[in-house]
Amino acid sequence: MVHEVLTLCRTFETEFSQLLEGGEGGGEAILNIFETDLTKAIQSLPFHEVYSLKNVAQVINEADGYQPHLIAPEMGYRRLIECGLALLKDPSARIVDQVYIILRNMVERLLASDRSEAIGRYGVLKAEIANQAATELEKLRDSAKTMVVTMVEMESSYLTAEFFREIIAQEGSPVAPGEDAHLKQIANHVSKYLKVVCNQLKATIPKAIVHRLVLKAKTSLLDTFLEQVAGMEDTSLTGLLSEDESIRKRRAMCQNRLEMLTRASREINQALGRA
Repeated sequence: MVHEVLTLCRTFETEFSQLLEGGEGGGEAILNIFETDLTKAIQSLPFHEVYSLKNVAQVINEADGYQPHLIAPEMGYRRLIECGLALLKDPSARIVDQVYIILRNMVERLLASDRSEAIGRYGVLKAEIANQAATELEKLRDSAKTMVVTMVEMESSYLTAEFFREIIAQEGSPVAPGEDAHLKQIANHVSKYLKVVCNQLKATIPKAIVHRLVLKAKTSLLDTFLEQVAGMEDTSLTGLLSEDESIRKRRAMCQNRLEMLTRASREINQALGRA
């Protein structure tokens, strides 16, 4: 019985892996989320509110005590960038949720399809596979979500001074006098820094999700359940392999029909023999 359950579970995992590597509804749907939804989510964020002159002036005043002759108040820069990066946390987490939903739907579609016909004979086992897969996907989703949010937070933990030196060097001409000119320069620097970070995250967030969610779902979705099965008593295994009631009724009906056809055939042969 252990062998039977393990074989059915491995068959399900193989079919799930093939579905994930397939086209629509599988790998293509996940790729579309990375290439389209993630980009749109980032582009729609209100970064302009972060580096508006009014917000820049307020943040700089609160952080550094703005003075027109200061070109790069450090704490003010840091807070502005932190405000911008904070906007990225929610859309990054939502991308993880979207991938998770696709994987959940794949499990449900697979269990309802002809590709899981052998598993469908055993209603209890089918339900248990669905529950175990859902539980594992939730754990993987939470792990991936923690990772991508941490990646966003890491970008605000260490700001590379070299980046700002390069920007200033590229600008060449000195800043025009006046408070607004300095605020515009700070807003421009923050805008460029956030743009660079966003481009980096558009590449690294999908990698993190694939590593922590998609690949683990593909290769070890039922590992915890299989470990449990290996230690189950016979009574539990018998329960898992109990056939679905509808299948039992269908088999009984087919058996009755077969008996009726056999009797009818025998009677026909006897009648032909007498004739």
